[in-house]
Amino acid sequence: MLENVEEKMDDLIRKAHNRDAVNSIFSKMNKMEKYFLSGGEINPKEYVSEEEYGKYSTNIGSFIYSVDGVDAGFIDIWENNKGVGELAVGVAPEYRGRGIAKKLVECSINFAETETELIAFVCKIDTKNYKSIGLFESCGFKRVFEDKYSVTLLYVLN
Repeated sequence: MLENVEEKMDDLIRKAHNRDAVNSIFSKMNKMEKYFLSGGEINPKEYVSEEEYGKYSTNIGSFIYSVDGVDAGFIDIWENNKGVGELAVGVAPEYRGRGIAKKLVECSINFAETETELIAFVCKIDTKNYKSIGLFESCGFKRVFEDKYSVTLLYVLN
């Protein structure tokens, strides 16, 4: 199991054990920030029950990125019923632009390849969310579909 995945100076990525820690970062963001972070799709758990949402996907891991002991970002890894993973990443506004999201995506890829049976990650992102598209492309995701509303990116795991 990945406990301390990466350390650089006082920065640390660790596996989340307490869902409240992840929620604390996300709760600092307003609804518009959550919208853009989610690629234009607000977390469906805001609109359906936990039981109903769990029928379609399961959280298989979460990681938190800390800077000097402060939780600055998180990533959740979800598996749908077809062995395909989806990622939900968020970085607190005051920590953006430092490469934290990229490190979290790379950590999730490593985790998925070594600790899960996932075969791929798929991300559907609003076409206007250039930063998220660029983030995932910089991590090796490839565009597989695009229309005027969204871009679908794919990363095939080893």
